[in-house]
Amino acid sequence: MSTTVWDQAFDAEHAGYNVSQAYAFRSLTLSIAGSIAGVLGLQNLSGFLFFFLSVVFVNVVLVFVQAHGKPEEYFSLYPAPVLTTALEKLVPSTAEKLRQPVSPVMKTLRIAQWVIFQGLQENILGFILWWTFWHGIVHVYD
Repeated sequence: MSTTVWDQAFDAEHAGYNVSQAYAFRSLTLSIAGSIAGVLGLQNLSGFLFFFLSVVFVNVVLVFVQAHGKPEEYFSLYPAPVLTTALEKLVPSTAEKLRQPVSPVMKTLRIAQWVIFQGLQENILGFILWWTFWHGIVHVYD
């Protein structure tokens, strides 16, 4: 019988530590990316494209280097199912569906979604701050 992500032991303390370390790493590297964008003199959409590519690169590093290609063991990639007694009694098919293992295709899609979107909203302002600061310092008389 296959087990789902939910059946495996989950230590909230270690997961919280992993998330905080990933957040700190992502924040630092995207601030450095903003500085690089400013020094290079990127403007408008090219700067935002650089930000998006930087986010994807940082998340790929987190997935394949830090998490050894198994991000589901270190980060929460899937929404936790809500299995209550009332749900099981009222809609047993939905409860059974939530217990089924995640398909490999869905797992790949979730990882891809995580790589593309994780950290975009949290780090855009820091990126813009460093981007404009270094652009103003380096390219003041251009």
